[in-house]
Amino acid sequence: MRDWLVTWTHRRGPAVRLLCLPPAGGTATQFRDWGERLPDAVEVVAVELPGRGFHRSEPPITEMERLVAALAAEVGHLLDRPYAIFGHSVGALIGLEFAHALRGGGHPEADALFAAACCAPEVFYSRPSRTEPTDEELLAELSESGGVSAAILENPKYRRMLLGALRADVSLSERYRPADREPLTCPVFAYWGAADSQVPQDETAGWRSETRGRFVSRMLPGGHFFPVGQRDALLRVLQDDLVSAVAGQEIAG
Repeated sequence: MRDWLVTWTHRRGPAVRLLCLPPAGGTATQFRDWGERLPDAVEVVAVELPGRGFHRSEPPITEMERLVAALAAEVGHLLDRPYAIFGHSVGALIGLEFAHALRGGGHPEADALFAAACCAPEVFYSRPSRTEPTDEELLAELSESGGVSAAILENPKYRRMLLGALRADVSLSERYRPADREPLTCPVFAYWGAADSQVPQDETAGWRSETRGRFVSRMLPGGHFFPVGQRDALLRVLQDDLVSAVAGQEIAG
């Protein structure tokens, strides 16, 4: 399972590793050039979940506990130095549970959790279940939020692959119920897009309750897919927040 972890830009002796989780239906390639754009002291490790991208032939996992347990069991070799977790949309929920699974497994707690374009867990699981959307409704939602190109929508093969990953992630999120546990102690950063109609600012405020440590809320330009469309603006903010979170490490570049 270690090939779930993808590193395009390897660093020798990085000060911190940034573990990145994509949004619903997304792939690790969203983070392909992050390592080139962040300081040399930061090694970016993207997660490629089964059922998409490089692992599209593998069955997806739609149970959160099983997913993060499997992932946590395979990253121990990366936790020999400070690390932070970044998640985009549903990836932020996975990131939160991943952080708890690592801590519960006896690993050092993450030095920071970054939740981008994701409402707080308490908002997420309190929403009423919706009628299962049709394929066209799912794709329309993704298209309207800027998360998919017309070229993919027009290609039957890519549509099928995207829909498979999307439905798996929708199922994962619909069934998500966070356990009753102690909050994290690391800083939590909630990033939200100024034009994000799916996740308004007030729905991100509850991330504060996920930590006993510092909580920071930041607005960035763009909509639900600002981590893609406003990548450079995001990475400037992310770099500064990593510097503040990973005390004593020289990562400013």
